[in-house]
Amino acid sequence: MEKIGIMDSRIVSSVVNKYQDGSSRDCIEYRGKFTIDELSKKLYEVYTACQDDNWDGYEAYALTYAVYNKALCLATDNIPCTSPMPDVVPEPDNGIGYEWELDDDNYLIISVNETDEIAYIAKIKGKKNIKTVGAGEIKELIANSLAEIYTN
Repeated sequence: MEKIGIMDSRIVSSVVNKYQDGSSRDCIEYRGKFTIDELSKKLYEVYTACQDDNWDGYEAYALTYAVYNKALCLATDNIPCTSPMPDVVPEPDNGIGYEWELDDDNYLIISVNETDEIAYIAKIKGKKNIKTVGAGEIKELIANSLAEIYTN
């Protein structure tokens, strides 16, 4: 497997992600530019790990190639490479989400599934906003939301 280089200056801290069920995991938090190759590699790893029904042990639907392709197009067309690297998260309803989380009051989740709508879930400076949007609206929404989240 070819190693993708990551600039050391982008690693700013080691953090612990906490989940609603009380579990946690250590991860590395990134800041700054990433390549679309890095993000597409993460996306492909999630896709291949979740190709069978019940991948989560709770009757989740398998991720389809169509959803994988939509998530890839969403990333290449709409996620600014100057933003922090998002987490790529499989969803049990055959969806794939991109998540950025600074803290409990500042996060953004963009999710695609087999429909033509994109789910937008954001909490910025404590104010929550949930809606579905079309492909034509999402690029500016992502850029503006990330700028608000990561700007003091």
